[in-house]
Amino acid sequence: SNKMTFTNVNFTNTNASSNGGGLYVNGNANGIAFDETNFNNVKSTGGSGGAIYVGGTATNFEFKNSNIINSSAKTSGSAVYLKGANGVTIKDSVIENYSATSNGGVIYIESNSGNLNMDNVSLNNNGKKLQTTGNGGIVYCGSASKVTVSNVNFTDTEISGSSKTGGG
Repeated sequence: SNKMTFTNVNFTNTNASSNGGGLYVNGNANGIAFDETNFNNVKSTGGSGGAIYVGGTATNFEFKNSNIINSSAKTSGSAVYLKGANGVTIKDSVIENYSATSNGGVIYIESNSGNLNMDNVSLNNNGKKLQTTGNGGIVYCGSASKVTVSNVNFTDTEISGSSKTGGG
């Protein structure tokens, strides 16, 4: 098993000219977990996934007790971009000050053969407009077996653009 675990790690002032401003995984990740990990001032100036980009399938993607503050992507997923997934959990975390211009302004999951669970998550854009031209202004999930969202606060986020379908 090639599980990747990040515990008490800080990614600060990082940027990529293509995808994955903080972390870029080219292929599949058989288990990828973040716990007490912070991404601060991370951006993808020419692609997707301002903080995290997985170009293959992320099996059991977990983001817990962690923060993404000041993230941006030129296209999709200012915080997280997953090309494929088999189970995604985002729990007890904060994502704040984000911008992207295409699908899934904050979180983009092209396809998920497992469940998407979001619990006790705060998404706050501090009044800045999130201008997207695609689907899923904040979260885009192309598919999922089951979606569970509980105790999630969307604060001070205004979405504008040519399309606001597939999620708010």
